[in-house]
Amino acid sequence: MGATYIYDDSFDGLLTALFTAHCAAVKPEAIAAESEFEDGLFAEKITVKTDPDMAAGAVNIISNFISLDAMHNIFYAFLAESENHGGVIYDYFSFGVEKGRAVDKFLHDPRVIGVHKLRDKLHCEKHRLLGLIRFKKVETGTADSKNPAGHLYYASIEPDNNVIGLVAPHFAHRLPGEPWMIHDLKRGIAALNNGQGRGANWSIVDISLNAAPQSAEKEDLYQDLWRAFLKSLVIETRINPKLQKRCMPVRYWKHLVEMSK
Repeated sequence: MGATYIYDDSFDGLLTALFTAHCAAVKPEAIAAESEFEDGLFAEKITVKTDPDMAAGAVNIISNFISLDAMHNIFYAFLAESENHGGVIYDYFSFGVEKGRAVDKFLHDPRVIGVHKLRDKLHCEKHRLLGLIRFKKVETGTADSKNPAGHLYYASIEPDNNVIGLVAPHFAHRLPGEPWMIHDLKRGIAALNNGQGRGANWSIVDISLNAAPQSAEKEDLYQDLWRAFLKSLVIETRINPKLQKRCMPVRYWKHLVEMSK
């Protein structure tokens, strides 16, 4: 029986573990993140130290020997953050090494199904959030050369998956000249755009707030107007709560302006 390889929850850590497993004489029993591994009485574990060169080696194997689509699938499955996603990804990677570029044609194989399900789950939440993220104008407390107006547009989210880096490019394109922040409360990170023109001016930063940002002047009025506008569109005879909850799950409601009153 092989050991369980433990990596440090980072994507480079996962790639290092995949490369180590690929080169090992005895293949591992499983690959798990530190945050999900449960130490058992008879479990043998090997902690894999993240190595950028090994991670690059895994990228080379996946991208060139398997496919760029496989690289995309593995990255999205990693961001999905489901239980045992390391093991699911390792099974897919091993199968990909065996089948090469044809791996994703085996749509009925559980090793392919597992990664595709995680990828699709992430795509689904990303698509939902692009329509459900709500910004509000807040005061930053200071005005400087990077933010002369002294405010930014702030949105809070608590997604099931780590999608913040996937939704940020959409808003960077739609709001290139405005300072904004999308705050993932669950993970303590944020996508921050400096509003200094077009292009890739956003970045992911670690952040924690003791309290919600203070709304800018007249922001509450604009939110009331938004709620009134949406209410005016409602056709009472066509209200469908089941459909609403399917398209806009209840777990997102507390971050929606129209559902806050």
